[in-house]
Amino acid sequence: MNTYFYLLICSVLPSLLVGQEIASPSKRMQSVDNARLLLTANPIEPITDDAIRKNPFNRVYVSENLAIQEVNTPSRVEEVVSLAPDRDILVGAQSQVRPTGSMKLGGNVFLLIGQKKLKVGDIIQIVFNGQTYELSISAIDSTNFTLRYKSEEITRPIKPAANKP
Repeated sequence: MNTYFYLLICSVLPSLLVGQEIASPSKRMQSVDNARLLLTANPIEPITDDAIRKNPFNRVYVSENLAIQEVNTPSRVEEVVSLAPDRDILVGAQSQVRPTGSMKLGGNVFLLIGQKKLKVGDIIQIVFNGQTYELSISAIDSTNFTLRYKSEEITRPIKPAANKP
């Protein structure tokens, strides 16, 4: 009984589907013409190097350009360095700040760098890529400190982790 029912369904179902209307040739030709029009549209012109260089969010171009300029023409390195974003400057310069510890005296927390005791808001002058930058200390914790350059901040541990072989 079930077999006859399935055979009936399989024989009737295709005849119901064949009855659907296929679009007329003129209507299909309109669709083909629209597709050809879209395919022959003018391509978008590529972005020039000047537009990429002026984009403040393109860090990769500045880094690659800096490496190329250092090898080829040292006179242009200063121009390229000035194009480096604040974050890249902060990441490069922060490695020169080597604190030896922190201490709490009264209600203030100090960051110890050699014999200097620096508090939140103090300025550290760092020479990075031949230019002097002023980094400010924006926060000091018992294990971490935060450096700020313009609008960028980075948090580092006061003592780096010991190298384990």
